[in-house]
Amino acid sequence: MKSDVVVFPGPFPPVDGELISINGGDTFNRTQTLPNKEETDRFLQPICKFCLPAMAVTARCCYSVNENVPFSLYFVIFILSSLTNAQIRYSIPEELENGALVGDIVRDLGLDLSKLSTRRVRITSDSGRRYFTINHKTGKLVVSDRIDRETVCEFSGTCSRNLEVVLENPLEVHNVEVDILDVNDNAPQFPRDEYQLEVSESALTGSRFHIEGAQDADDVSNSVKQYRLSPNDHLTLDSIKPFSNNKQIEFILKKPFDREQKPSHQLILTAMDGGTPQRTGTAKINVRILDANDNVPAFDISVYKVKLYENSPKGALVIKLNATDPDEGSNGEVFYSFSSYTPERVRQMFSMDTETGEIRVKNNIDYEETNSYEMYIQAMDKGPAAVAVHCKVVVEVLDVNDNIPEIILSSLSSPVREDARADTVVALISVNDRDSGKINSFP
Repeated sequence: MKSDVVVFPGPFPPVDGELISINGGDTFNRTQTLPNKEETDRFLQPICKFCLPAMAVTARCCYSVNENVPFSLYFVIFILSSLTNAQIRYSIPEELENGALVGDIVRDLGLDLSKLSTRRVRITSDSGRRYFTINHKTGKLVVSDRIDRETVCEFSGTCSRNLEVVLENPLEVHNVEVDILDVNDNAPQFPRDEYQLEVSESALTGSRFHIEGAQDADDVSNSVKQYRLSPNDHLTLDSIKPFSNNKQIEFILKKPFDREQKPSHQLILTAMDGGTPQRTGTAKINVRILDANDNVPAFDISVYKVKLYENSPKGALVIKLNATDPDEGSNGEVFYSFSSYTPERVRQMFSMDTETGEIRVKNNIDYEETNSYEMYIQAMDKGPAAVAVHCKVVVEVLDVNDNIPEIILSSLSSPVREDARADTVVALISVNDRDSGKINSFP
């Protein structure tokens, strides 16, 4: 052990006294002026409180400062002990129970177990929380608090705690580094349990779609290594990009969807880590298929035939057409109209409701003028790039007895003799009825 005894002669220093620095041996240099008691206290108190109690020497730190009286320092004895400085390193897994062994610190440092108590051994750490302690009976360094690596070293790839083993009588300080190894105690977790993915049925093969990837708080070796998507015919995972803690996961469309066949799909995405045993996390993927205007309206039949009495009033329903489009929204909304092939005279006789497809009587129908009508109807949806489809409506007009017979006297004969024979023509008369069939027959 090396010791230097320094005796300060009194009176020292003067009122505006100067501090000293020890060069070794019995010489010193003046280094800084202390003008008053407060400055002197600030310098000397830490020395007296820290250095002297740590040494196995009984000493008094006596000083007197008076702003008007010369400073008197009778004597101060400093014993500067040589510090034994060793460094050891341990590795432990996280999440050990309290009391779990870290290392035999007494053996590894070559200390005397029987003197631990008298030397007041203690552990100091670079963190405020005490995760380790020394068992004074066994000399072992043990765990004293739960160690969660992801909490202790939240943003660090490597995780270690630096400790100092301090012993007194004589003073020794030994550095101990404890590496905290990761265990696979965390499962991959998606930011959300359920995701909504919208895909247009017009999307082409090879189209890509993204969702957030899963995260794993464990170290890289125990973090997310792969994903698995539940079997389906349409989406697959991009297997080229590495999966380890990706911020986004890419789906690739391998076969286009058909909303009219199935408007939604439910898939399960599973994230798997690289630990043993392997841990997994899952998320539900709800795929909603967006409609594309990929269908045209279709009439129930291509030719409609209907019978209509000629005395039907204006506004009477002739027929209600129906065309359906399996698309969604405006892509599936159908409107009707007369096509350009429908003659103008027919348009004058009938009206068309573009929304409902109803054809009604617009003017008086007269069988005797026209006994049938043909009209051509087109239907279109309200989506983009709409395509028209057509049907034909044939209206057969039914005759009603709305005409009276007409008697026409074509000629008159000469006066009839009284001796005229039977069947002698007296006059020529014709009768006509514009109605049809039995309606214009006479008894």
